[in-house]
Amino acid sequence: MIRAIQLTYLLSWIISVNTCVQLDHKGFNIFKERYKVIYLDDIPTEKFQRGISDGQNWRKLYFDENQALVYKVWNQKYESAGNFINALKEGFFNDIALIESVIFDKQRYCRGYVCPKGQMSKPFVLTESLPIAGGCVRFLSWKKQDERYKKFYKQLINNTVATQYAFVDYTPFNLILFNGEYYLIDLENALSLADAQKKLLESPYVPQDYRKFILTLSI
Repeated sequence: MIRAIQLTYLLSWIISVNTCVQLDHKGFNIFKERYKVIYLDDIPTEKFQRGISDGQNWRKLYFDENQALVYKVWNQKYESAGNFINALKEGFFNDIALIESVIFDKQRYCRGYVCPKGQMSKPFVLTESLPIAGGCVRFLSWKKQDERYKKFYKQLINNTVATQYAFVDYTPFNLILFNGEYYLIDLENALSLADAQKKLLESPYVPQDYRKFILTLSI
């Protein structure tokens, strides 16, 4: 699995939050030395089960049932790609997400990532329903969860403090159980602490304990 801390010194890739990502030749060669990269054209998506896609056709999920992998693929100009690469570079995903490889196209645009297929966390965690259309739920306090969740939550807090990044779409639908451990998915929803604090002021979905923790951190 990828450990993102190796690329802390590569600062020149990202222009700002919410931007697409195209690496120059030097940056891409260094990236390939540290990470497993696969090219979009080499992924046989026609052989995989198609998952959800959004209305703008920017994001698609493909399931490789034989290898138990999920491919998340987005449009070349997908603006949240920068969020993913920034957080990856800073090491935010270490031990809280499983990234098998990062997807690029031949023009060196980041086009997604591959992660193992796990079980959705919702049947295994304690949640509360929100009075919002669509049947939305959020996690109850980490203190009420099982030991597996508490272990994950502690690591999430540690990574947030260490990297100054936070996960702004922290819901039961973006947490999976894999080999008895919890891991994040939908990884382009990791933002710098300053941007996360602005985002979380508007979000009712994030658990109250994590939301309060993020909003009280000093930048």
